[in-house]
Formats: sequence, C-alpha cells, structure tokens
Amino acid sequence: MESISDGVQDKIKLREGTPTRTIKMECLPHEIVFNILSRLPITSLVKIKFVCRAWCDLTLHSHLISSHFLHQIENDPCLILHSDHPIRNQIYFLDLSADVSENDKRVKQFSAPPAMPPEFVIIGSCNGLLCLKGPSPWNKLYIYNPFTRDQLELPGSTLDSDKDQVFEFGFHPSTKEYKVIKIVYDKIDTLKVTNVHILTLGRSSSTWRSIGNLPYRFVHHYSRKAFVNGRFHWVFLPQNLVKIRHDSFLLVSFDLADEKFQEVPKPACPGALEEGISHLAVLGGCLAVAGLALHASIEIYVMKNYNVKESWIKEYSIGRYYFGRDLDENVVVSSRLLIPYLGGPLRVLCLLKNGEILLHYMHRVLVTYNPKSGSFKDLSFPGMMSWFQTFVHVGSLSWIDTATAATGTCTYCQVE
Repeated sequence: MESISDGVQDKIKLREGTPTRTIKMECLPHEIVFNILSRLPITSLVKIKFVCRAWCDLTLHSHLISSHFLHQIENDPCLILHSDHPIRNQIYFLDLSADVSENDKRVKQFSAPPAMPPEFVIIGSCNGLLCLKGPSPWNKLYIYNPFTRDQLELPGSTLDSDKDQVFEFGFHPSTKEYKVIKIVYDKIDTLKVTNVHILTLGRSSSTWRSIGNLPYRFVHHYSRKAFVNGRFHWVFLPQNLVKIRHDSFLLVSFDLADEKFQEVPKPACPGALEEGISHLAVLGGCLAVAGLALHASIEIYVMKNYNVKESWIKEYSIGRYYFGRDLDENVVVSSRLLIPYLGGPLRVLCLLKNGEILLHYMHRVLVTYNPKSGSFKDLSFPGMMSWFQTFVHVGSLSWIDTATAATGTCTYCQVE
C-alpha cells in the first residue's frame, strides 16, 4: 500500500524555489483531497482504505463517494462479466475507463461473494451495486458491491415459487430509494394474470408488497429491459392479443417513484423492423430500441426527448452482422445463463466516449462498431473467457446506507 500512498503524495507538490517541498494529504483541505481521490480508478480507491484509519474514513465520506461516482459516469464504463467457462459461476470485471492505462486493461476476477450460494445469477447492476439471485425455488436475493465486498441478504421471496419469477433492481434519483421488483407469471400460459411485487431496500421493516396485476402480457423472450430516468422499460404484448405481429409489441415503463406502469410511444418505423424489437438499450442516457431489419441489418432508434414520440430517430444502422473471430469452439454453459441469449446474437451494450458502440456478440466476443467507417473491431484483453454475460457497471464505493451519494444521471444505467 505504500506505493499507492507515495503515488498520490507525488502528485501534490508545492514548489518554493529549490528544492520542491511535498505536502502531506492531511495538510490539504478536504475539497482538494476529495478532488484528487475521486479521479482514481475504483480499484485504487478501494486499496487506500488500508493505508491508515484516516484514509479509510475518507473513503466512507458521502461527498467522496458522490464525487467519485460522478467522475466515473463521465468516463467509459466498467464491465461486470459472469461466466461458467473455464471456471463455473465466477464474476470478473473489465475497466474500460481512461483512468486505467492500456497495459492494465485486463479481465480480473473478483473474490467469491461471502455467504453467497454456489449457484447464482446476476439480476442487474445499478449505482455500483449488483443484485444477485440464488437458485429456485428459494430465490434468495442479495445486494453486493463487488469492489468493497459489502453484502446484504434481502427478505425471502418464496411465494409463487411454482411459477416463473423475474426480478429487477433499480434506484430512483428523486426518492433516493433502491427497489427490487418481482414479476410472477405462468410460463405455460402467459395470458394468465401476472402479479407484481415490490421490495424497498433500506427500511428497517422491509417486506414484499403486492401492487396488483400487470395489465400486459409478459413474454420472457422479449423481456430484456433498459433502465432510464428511474424507470424500467420492457417490451410487452397486449393482454388479449390473439395473433402476434412484429408491430404488436408495446414499450412499457415502470416508475420506481409512483410504482405505476405506463406505455411509452414506440418509434414510427412501420415495416422497418421485420422481426420486431429484439432488445432495449441505453445510449447516451437515452432510451433506445434495436431490431433486425431488411438484409440482416441492425437498426437502432433513439428517443432524444423522453416520452416524446416525435423525438425518436434512427440514430444508427449496423449494415451487416459481425463475422469476425472463429467461434467454433465448443463451450458447455449452464442452462440458467442461456436465457439472455434468446433476444438475438448481437446485443447493444452502450455508447463509448469516442462515439463507437460497444456490442456483445453471441455471448462470446466484445466488439466495437464505428458508425462513421462502418467497421467492427474485436476487443481482446488478457484473461478473457470463452463465454460470458455482460453487465454495464459503474465501479463505486456506494452502499445502501449511502444511496444519496450517487445522485448523478448515469448514461450507462442499463440492466440486463
């Protein structure tokens, strides 16, 4: 840890003629200290907790947590990778931010979450926290900060254990509350009534609350969602639909503040998306839809002004499928991790600061697409696995008790 301390000290020097005098961190105003520390990579910020008690106390300060979070969302994201190959059920991370040198950009493995069951899936990422779910039928839920290793087991959710359950995890910037949503539906007959339950985190008497029935038909195949403006967004179907067409799908939001569902206007692209909407995404802080169009191209529409139908524009057109790295290698993958693959082979992750789009292909390869040149580029890093799920993440010191710290608008706030 001495090298970290020395490295920070070396950046803080006051020149008074000759020689140069080094100022210790303890002598600087907190505003300057916070400004310096907030620009460190999350891995370095976690390590300085062990330098001394005073520095550990700094990392717990809400202002530093807030400043660091705001700086991180201005940068390219950190990716959380969940993989069964070559080692089963492991969590990794890859930091793409400019704060990390190119030589240090490698896939790194997290230590196993303490007290976590051996089998789990990642529900999603929000404000630096992960929501993890244990195996059915118990469906134990955990909130986990992979960098600080803080962990919280949530109240059990065993009701309707004989039915399919989909969980969501998000944070509303106005109410400063984290919430978990549980959608219960019949996997055999999706026309049956679907129930919705809510759990608000951070309350001493947190219990699951039923908020009634979902007035839409839930189709797991199209359940990939995006989280924008404190609202979840899904692609649903009308409850009493008889015949499914590519234009039958509805964009539906759920506001974590008022806990109400609402239809969101779809892009006006009749006939353009031949196979309908394959999945949702968040690009530059805006809601986006991606779908397969004619000639196997991927069309991406972006809603520039939220909830304004006229603001939908076709922002990107990926003119062909990516055919790059040879993916013939056989990889054995657990069935619990295969569901996200159903939305299509090419998934839009986020928009990078250089204007390129980060894509995940076949759950095997990370790819960037340059809209100006129309070219693809494989991203290969040391330690990359053969098959993995990807979650766009913001590395943070946030925890449930410090929810008010992370109040910025995260342009990568997307939930898988």
